[in-house]
Amino acid sequence: MQLTILSEKLDSLTMDEFIHEFRVVHATETRTMAKTLGIITKYTQGLRLVSTNKNQLRHLPIPETNPSVHSFARLSWPSVAVLQGALSTDGYRKSAGSHIFGIPIQIYLTENLDTGAENEIHNNHDCIRVMVGLSPLSESSFQQAWREHAAFCRSICDGYQQHQVIPLSATKVEQIFGQTQFTPRTVVTSGGYENFVFRTWMEAQGFFDEHGDAIGASYERFVDQRRSYCYAFDNVVQYSPLDRGFSEIIVGFFVGIALRLKVILISYIGAS
Repeated sequence: MQLTILSEKLDSLTMDEFIHEFRVVHATETRTMAKTLGIITKYTQGLRLVSTNKNQLRHLPIPETNPSVHSFARLSWPSVAVLQGALSTDGYRKSAGSHIFGIPIQIYLTENLDTGAENEIHNNHDCIRVMVGLSPLSESSFQQAWREHAAFCRSICDGYQQHQVIPLSATKVEQIFGQTQFTPRTVVTSGGYENFVFRTWMEAQGFFDEHGDAIGASYERFVDQRRSYCYAFDNVVQYSPLDRGFSEIIVGFFVGIALRLKVILISYIGAS
């Protein structure tokens, strides 16, 4: 499963300072955690790309919104229970509390239904990730309509990815994020998001010039576009399965078991 975080920079930081904290300091700390504990299997970052007259993504299926969004971070975990256990440790809370450089705006816990497409994404700043957050127009018909829409998108875009929100109750969200730097109300509990990933800006522009209107028309059947959004980011894989050695896999296996047992124990005590 994936933890995806959309953030804005702190007002006290310049954009250059934010980029350094995000792309250097935070990336280094996360890679160290991944290698030490073995429970983060992939870490991808993106910085918001600002369109100019020269480089402009026309015909996006949903207009870009909220200029305060500056970045996304996505971390792959073995399970929600392992994530919950990791966020509840004293070590994590101390390290996270000592390094705050952004404000989380939206948080997703999702399953990636297109893992094969991720293998084609290269680790360089030229890749473009267009992220479209989808808010259901109707909860009852959303999943079926999204499956049909996703089949269409896969037929026209090799870099398409469908990330479906893992259903969580308000109580479960509070248990996972209540004592962290993340505000539970920012957690998205329905719908999901799509990624359209391209090797170059020109490739992305050509794709949306050709298909953007058709994708937008498809959204009209099942997406509340007033509560949905679209952003373009660069794409840098800071840690991947290729960086995981035998020791990380073994350590991650046992750490994951310990964290799952911790969550079960906490739930048992809370229910007693």
